[in-house]
Amino acid sequence: MHKIDVPAELAVVDELIVPTSYKAMSNDEPAFALFVFYLQAGLVEVLPQKWFTAAQYQVGKQWISRVGRDEESHRIFGECVGAGSFLLEEDGCRIAEWMERKA
Repeated sequence: MHKIDVPAELAVVDELIVPTSYKAMSNDEPAFALFVFYLQAGLVEVLPQKWFTAAQYQVGKQWISRVGRDEESHRIFGECVGAGSFLLEEDGCRIAEWMERKA
């Protein structure tokens, strides 16, 4: 968690999850992260996507396009262009299951 300054106009937003490319130091390190902004609290949490590495995916041709949070389980789900839809584990950093896998 990191403290951030939030403009008053955005402080009414509970949570914003932003998928972002992430500089990997090797082919086996995460190439993507989810930045989870808790704007009312003035905090951001960085969740490296440990499953999304250059060794496993074609970074630039494949990417995490969108994510959301399930209201009941609070787990993050999303879509990876060229790979399919997924559900993350409770830590928000690893794939729990593929909901729809592309061939």
